[in-house]
Amino acid sequence: MSKILARSLLATTFGACAVLGVPTAVSAAPEPAAAAVDESPLTKTSMPRSAATTCDNSAGTGHCVTTAPIEDGIIPCPAGWICLYTASGWREMQVRWPAGNYHPNFALIDCPSGVKCNHGGRGFNDEVSSWANNGTGILYCVNWDAAAGSLNNDMPSGTQGSYIGDLWNDQSSALSSSGC
Repeated sequence: MSKILARSLLATTFGACAVLGVPTAVSAAPEPAAAAVDESPLTKTSMPRSAATTCDNSAGTGHCVTTAPIEDGIIPCPAGWICLYTASGWREMQVRWPAGNYHPNFALIDCPSGVKCNHGGRGFNDEVSSWANNGTGILYCVNWDAAAGSLNNDMPSGTQGSYIGDLWNDQSSALSSSGC
């Protein structure tokens, strides 16, 4: 479906979401830190054994990328973080930001070796299939385009979507919390 046709349908159509059952009060999320694969302090013990995590601590846009083979199952979203995934059911590759951070252009987030990110080129652009806003206390949204004023899909705090929906699947290009 073309982006132009989809835009006209998006005014009334959004991906399904479910309440997570997490408190809306937000404790300070840990700052992302540069880390070698599998050595991030942000990697939870409940991560799949084969999960690999790297973090970028750029001011405001700092994020972590965790990958795991699809057959390993769900990659959990830590409390106080917004998480986006390349596969439905919160699997394959997770890109996550602590509460308050954002990202203006997913094309600038490289996909690690071994992860198929080919919808929008070599980066994370046009790759989002599922998401979780695990108690950030912030209304986040993914944007259709990296350009200001593009259509967005809301992700309220304490909600998640195991599939972002047919119209939004593999279309998101940015993450914001203002103008949603």
